[in-house]
Parts: sequence; C-alpha cells; structure tokens
Amino acid sequence: MRNRFRPALLLTIVALGLSFALSGSAPALAQPSLPNRYTSEDGWITFGYPKGWMIDEYGSAINLGPSQEALDAANPDVALPTGQILIQFAQPLTLPDMGIEPNATPEEAAQAVLTAIGVVSEIVPYDGGPEGSVTASFAGGAWDDPSQLIVLNFPGQLALIAVRIGHTPGDYEPVLSAIVESIEVAGGVGALATLDADGLLHQWASDADGTSQYSETSWNFQQATGAPDTFECGDIVTAWASATGTGEDYLVLYYDTPVLATEINIHQTYNPGAIVSVEVGNRATGETLVLPDSADPPGNTGCPGVFTLDPGIVTFPVDTVLINLDQSITGSWNEIDAVEMVGLPVEALPEPVATAEATQPASK
Repeated sequence: MRNRFRPALLLTIVALGLSFALSGSAPALAQPSLPNRYTSEDGWITFGYPKGWMIDEYGSAINLGPSQEALDAANPDVALPTGQILIQFAQPLTLPDMGIEPNATPEEAAQAVLTAIGVVSEIVPYDGGPEGSVTASFAGGAWDDPSQLIVLNFPGQLALIAVRIGHTPGDYEPVLSAIVESIEVAGGVGALATLDADGLLHQWASDADGTSQYSETSWNFQQATGAPDTFECGDIVTAWASATGTGEDYLVLYYDTPVLATEINIHQTYNPGAIVSVEVGNRATGETLVLPDSADPPGNTGCPGVFTLDPGIVTFPVDTVLINLDQSITGSWNEIDAVEMVGLPVEALPEPVATAEATQPASK
C-alpha cells in the first residue's frame, strides 16, 4: 500500500527533498554497489539504489528503503524500525510550501527546512555534491531519530535530501555517498559539475548514444552518464555494454558545457583492453579530432580502472567524447561506467578560442 502523508508531515519532508532508507545490517551497508536505477514519474530525478531496496512514489514525495517497514515509517503514525534509514525526495514545485524562494541559496533552503522541523543545527559544506552544496545533522523537532539534511546545488535548481536514521544507525555513509553521487536531475547531472581551485570544470556526461546497447534498461547508454556507480569489476548492469561483446562498437558521451579539455577519465568495470581510439568533438561546429595514443590495450588498465587521456593538443572547445572499441581483442564485453571530462570553460577564456580544422568528419 502506498504511504499517504498528513499535511504536517508533508511540510517537513517535502522540503527535505530526498531521504534514504538503509538496512542496519552490516552486509547490506558494506556493499555500495547500485545495480538498480530509478527515474521519477515526471522524469525530474534519477538515481541508483542497492539490490533488494524498495521505492514508493506518491504525490510529492519519493520514499526509498530496504524494506516495506522502512517505507511505512513515512506515515507519522508509524515508527522507523531500529537500525534502518528512511529517505524521501520532494518534487521541486513543492519547495515554496516551505517558504523556499525560487532563487534561494542552499543555505537559505536548509535554514527554511530546519525552521519548519523546529530544530537548530549548524549548516556546513557538503563535499559529496556539486560546489555549494550544504548539509546539517540534527535530532529532535518533528523527528526524534538522528537525521541529516543535504541540499544539492545543481545548476538552476536545488535537490533537498533528508536522511532519517533509526535509533541505532549502522555504517550507512558509503551507501549514502554512492546514492547521492548517482543522482541526476533534469537539466544537469547530479553532483557532477564542479570547479576546482585552478578554475577547471570537472564534468560527467549528461547524455550518451552509440552503435548499440545491451538493453533498454540494464547496461543501456544512460548507465555511462553521471558519476561512477559501479564499484567492482564484473558484468554489472550499472555500466554500459554493447549489444554483443565480440565486435566493433562506439560510445558517444555528451557534456553540457564546452571546454578546452585537459583530461579525460574513462571508468571501465569489465574487460578493459578493447578501446582502440578516442575522439573529441564540438556539436555546434562539427569539428572532431582523434586523440593520438588513445588506445587502451589489454593489461594497460586495471579492473575496475580508469584510463586517463591528455587531450592537450585540442585547440577548440569540446563537448563530446567518442570511444571506439574492438571487443574482438578481449573476446567479451568492455563495460564503461562513466567518463569524466576536465577542462577550462569557454566563458573563462580571456579571448575567443582559436579553432582548428577537424581531422575527420563528425559522421558518427
């Protein structure tokens, strides 16, 4: 049965945006693999979650937990079982009900939520999300359980996460971090577009395409977007795989902000050794360039492992990465979990970028 919320509870959890329910048992919490992926009914948010967990989307909230008992605790008349966690997402349109203005900062949004709950807590930076994200830990007020509020600072919008923990919380942090890093929202990739101290933008792909995908859900193109969510070497559904594992294929990654690329990091989680070349391109101009020495032969990258390229010779802004594979080399699927592109944003350049002639057409 779907959980139904009283107005008072809805006022509390809607602004919290997202809360997670984790089992208190050590085996479930020790393994941060997220083989499943969920997209909200309106397409606003998508995230990975562990095997065996349950999801209930009703009205303005999404409940995520390891058991029906955890989900039931979204009802104010039901206690959260000891040792579990309840997590809920709130739809963006409900945030004004908490007094959160459309252009509110993460700190302002967090303070509005804490005020509604009736608690006082220090709001501090949250390192596991986009730059500017914040968090606060508390107990009391509307909830007696130890709780954590996380406000993720996505471009143009906020995603609020409430983590309500049973009275005997387990070591849930690795799983929580993995779930938060897997979040993607419409118009941007979750936790995954940040500027470092040198002014370089670190981006994960917001979309993907290619010759083929193993299925429409598991091992599909979207499994290669966003931050890594596959943390073991193996044939795991949260990474992209082609329809067959014995021929030539390519995977194309698309990024929201063109940059002068300084580094490309390809996260491989099964049978590395099939990448024969990597290209970069610009969708607006059609320019492309095959990076020299961009093959990743067998034995070069571990499993799981990251194949790092230096695209420093590229003189035009790029927003695509195309990875060519020949899986006859390895005789099985080469699975790719995520591809990070690092570079200087075009708007940060002191003068217009000089473009270079493409060395081959952008036909793929």
